[in-house]
Amino acid sequence: MEEMNLQQEITDEFANAFTSLSARVEVFQTTQESFVQSLIPQIQEVLPDLTEENLRVASAIYGICLTDEAIKNYEPSQFAQDVKYLIEIMPDEEATPEIIKEAEATREVNATNEMKSSNAKTLQERTKEAMLQETVFMATLASYYKSNSIIESALNELNNDIVLLNINNRAEIAITSILIRTHLLPLYNHIYSLYKATGTEIDLRFITSQIIFGIKNLIRENSENESQYSLFSKIKENYPLGHGDDLYWDLAISQIYSVFYDKLKHLLQPKIDEGIKNKEEAIETMRAQMNAKAPEQGTDESLRSKVDSMIFETIQFGRTFDGQRKAKLAQLIESLLKRMALKEYGVQDIANRERYTEYFMEEFFPVMLEYPQFLLPFIDIRYYRNFSDNPLEHFEKQKIYMMNQFWFRMRKNGYKTKSSSMPYDIANAFAELLYDILNDPKVLSFEV
Repeated sequence: MEEMNLQQEITDEFANAFTSLSARVEVFQTTQESFVQSLIPQIQEVLPDLTEENLRVASAIYGICLTDEAIKNYEPSQFAQDVKYLIEIMPDEEATPEIIKEAEATREVNATNEMKSSNAKTLQERTKEAMLQETVFMATLASYYKSNSIIESALNELNNDIVLLNINNRAEIAITSILIRTHLLPLYNHIYSLYKATGTEIDLRFITSQIIFGIKNLIRENSENESQYSLFSKIKENYPLGHGDDLYWDLAISQIYSVFYDKLKHLLQPKIDEGIKNKEEAIETMRAQMNAKAPEQGTDESLRSKVDSMIFETIQFGRTFDGQRKAKLAQLIESLLKRMALKEYGVQDIANRERYTEYFMEEFFPVMLEYPQFLLPFIDIRYYRNFSDNPLEHFEKQKIYMMNQFWFRMRKNGYKTKSSSMPYDIANAFAELLYDILNDPKVLSFEV
């Protein structure tokens, strides 16, 4: 089910990119006519067999890529080299995939509605006409545009984790695994799926060249001003295989990680040094505060403080949250739930079992809101961007769905609504949940 949802997301993403780019091309050609005309001879030099219409389309897409910074420091001839390769692997027009036909139909309906609402302006009429032409060519270049667009944001997230993992002094083997599994493998799959949606069997080495080009721009190491296609040609010389998702890891580590990790780390070293310094200062500050005002031993406040400290140390200082700490956390939560019952009823074991759940929601669930990244496993993945923009606001809007997901996980971990050992069950279920959360790289690397 999760795989089907992911495929639907890719399908929707491609359809949106295709629709948006197709509409923008006609507008760009109209508003930037002289610029488009100036590009045509340069692109035609590399692609002499391209039709006049497709030359104009390619010129407009090149201009849009530059405007949106999907590609940077790129010459028209370099762009044309990439397009030449993509033309070679495009499916036949007759074999247009259903997704392109659906996107085309959607664009036609939207364009028609827009014309009706605005008295059929000339520009909109021309936009509609453009939408009915060169579908596969446009679709393949839409995948090229979109894949280059997502690489920069993916590399920014990868860099954030390089900084975080080095601040927390993670072992090199762990850093390698986390960075490749969390960032590079999903990036390969994402880009491959975008091209696949058009019916194009993209060579994974070309995707590799796109990622490498993004990294070279980031570290300002493209003195030879190589195009993505020229990088692709070099990779082909020493890496013979280009198809099969079993190559994702090997390509990621041999062509990208082993070549560029040290260079990226060197680029990010000032941030790493600053983070280490801030971490050490925060540890000293926390120790001073705890020494200055330590709660009385055995009080409710001391138990709650210990729970907070265990979570805080993991999030702020990268301390490993292992099985031993999970067991300690469960013990602290159980003790505090029983203390709350004792205060209210005079006994620890009360008949009103639901009251334990209410204690838990009052005393411990707020942890999930103190660290909004803890809510990440409970969101509907389709709304990831909304969650990223404002986690707490998204929680309020999607509270019913997210709380259902939360309690599903709690029940999976052993929570029972009518258990005779309710404090124990709640404590262990929540400790197990926090154990999973505090060992989830996506949660730990999520920036609030």
